[in-house]
Amino acid sequence: METIPEKPPVFLFFGRIEAYKGLGFVLEAGRLLALRGFTFRLVIAGTGSALDLYRPQLREMPWVELTDRRIHADEIPQIFRRASAVVLPYTDATQSGVAAMAFGFGRPVIASCVGGLPDVVANEYNGLLVPPKDVGALAEAMARVIVSEELCNQLRVGAMECACSELSWDVIAGETSAVYEDALRAHGHAYAGSSPIRCKV
Repeated sequence: METIPEKPPVFLFFGRIEAYKGLGFVLEAGRLLALRGFTFRLVIAGTGSALDLYRPQLREMPWVELTDRRIHADEIPQIFRRASAVVLPYTDATQSGVAAMAFGFGRPVIASCVGGLPDVVANEYNGLLVPPKDVGALAEAMARVIVSEELCNQLRVGAMECACSELSWDVIAGETSAVYEDALRAHGHAYAGSSPIRCKV
């Protein structure tokens, strides 16, 4: 079921907080937005070794809401459904389970254009892509989400479509089955199945 994000807009930074995830960049982007008079909240949900670097400045950022602990599975839906967008300002990434999770809840992603993230986040469709370590570009992308309800609706639709297509379990199962079929053929074995795997939800 689709849910409407909170107002004022909430940006979610979720998961284990390591240096490569770029928490400092989203904090600086948020500071710029606050100086420009934007009203929003940044929810940081998770903990990790890199968080200690930012604790002093977090106390001076009233627009930050920190849940400094491991997040239980039953809390995840409520946390994601609050968000207008999930922010992944990573400096390095092969892939991101957080992005897939965001799409599963119909939430777009603002992500750095690094590693495998552009393979999942399609700019202007299910999210917004920005250059890595570019605080100004990140702040501008967040500002667009704050001021444009039309853009938010467009990106949410893209996120939901993505979750129901290339990231759906049926599609993943079919692609996985195809890999095994190719491997069996390559080793001279006949594939006994007559139809693709179907996942029960």
